[in-house]
Parts: sequence; C-alpha cells; structure tokens
Amino acid sequence: MVRICSTLFLATVFCSAMWGQDKQFTNDWAKAANSPGSTLTLKETSRKGVDGRTVVSYRLFASGLPKGQHFRLWTWNLGSEPQAVTDAFINPDGLIVNVLGDATRKVSEDPIDVRAIAGRGEPKRFALTSDDQTLQAFAEAVPFPIEKSANGCRLSVEMSAPNYAGVIVRGSGFQPGESLTVELASGPEGGKQQTTATPTGTYTAVIFPAVKGQKSGKASVTITTPKCSVAVQFPWGDGSYKIQ
Repeated sequence: MVRICSTLFLATVFCSAMWGQDKQFTNDWAKAANSPGSTLTLKETSRKGVDGRTVVSYRLFASGLPKGQHFRLWTWNLGSEPQAVTDAFINPDGLIVNVLGDATRKVSEDPIDVRAIAGRGEPKRFALTSDDQTLQAFAEAVPFPIEKSANGCRLSVEMSAPNYAGVIVRGSGFQPGESLTVELASGPEGGKQQTTATPTGTYTAVIFPAVKGQKSGKASVTITTPKCSVAVQFPWGDGSYKIQ
C-alpha cells in the first residue's frame, strides 16, 4: 500500500493538513480536467541515491492561472484520497512557490521542491486549486516508467491501484485507425483482441491482472501491427511493489 508521507517530501511538510474535497474534484482529476487555458507542469531537476533508494526531485510550473493568488497544492497517491499538502502561489515566471518574494519586506521566495520515491510504473499526481476550487490544474509524472518501444511504436503500463491490482495500458505511434492485435497474459490466463488505433494513433485500456487462486504473478501486454510488435511485462499482487 502506498502511503502519502513515505513517498512525498515537500520543502515544508504538511502531511496532517487536509481540506475537504468532493467526488467532482476527484473525477476532474482522473480526467485531467484543467480550467480552460491552464496547465500545471512537473520539471525534473535531479535524481539522487539515498539509503538505497532513488529520490527524484521536481519543480512545478503553472500557466493560465492568476499569479500572486493563493492556491492549494494537492497530491493523490494510489490507495488514498486526494490530500492538500501546502499553501502555494504562482510567481511572475510561473514557478510554484510556498512564499512569494517581497524585497521591500525582506521576504525571500520559497520554491516548492517536490521530492518523491516511487515504484516502477507508479504515477505521482499533483493538483493546484484556488480556495473555492473554481480554478484547477493537474499534473502527473511517472519517475520509473514501465515501457518499451519498437519501430516507432510505444507501449507503457501505469499502476492505477496498489500492487498493480489495476493498470492503465497506453500505446502510441500507430497509424490512425490501423488494426491492432492486443494480447494479454497473466499466469495461465490470457487472450487476444482485435481493435483499432484512435484517429491520433493511440490505444488505451484498463486491465486487472489478478488470477483466481493466486496472490501474485506476472502479466504481459503485447500489441502487434503490420509495422511493429511491442510488449511490456509487469508483476502484480503480494510483493510486487518495490521502491526503486
């Protein structure tokens, strides 16, 4: 089970702070329903080994939202509810900060540096909302992706439930509307499906790899087209989640 305070560190930690949220907010987050014209971007700044784990650092940038206004920064870890973690502001350059600089009052700017540890295919999800939640923007990063590429085609698996009980499969680089053969396998179970790429040459599906009578196992997804064949494998169940 992914725990909030063990996988997220902020410049100032407010793991106990939490504001209420509603179902609409979580639905918007799941759909990445940004306010019109707004974006939230995570930019990786470093990777460092600490006690046998890789700590990945990010800074956040926003556009299309009012600068200088008070916001809240949220995180949503798998297996938990969205949680507000700190106050946030947008500086003139779009950088998300905890405190805006004010030279006349001798106040130094305090950028929010997000430091995260994660397992393979685990997303780190963030949101920025105004106090009344009428303005919002969402961002996600997968520090250690499970992905493969072949002949211009790309296939990835993203964990959508703890211990890979559910995963999101994403494919890209296909020809618009071309025929795809999708093969799923998990332990002794599996099957093939014929489908087509979207008009933008992509494919998305949610799969649940559990096998009746088994507590853990390995699963694979393969997509084959006339020009490429690309496959990924991943574990699921007890013991499958490992911090990188």
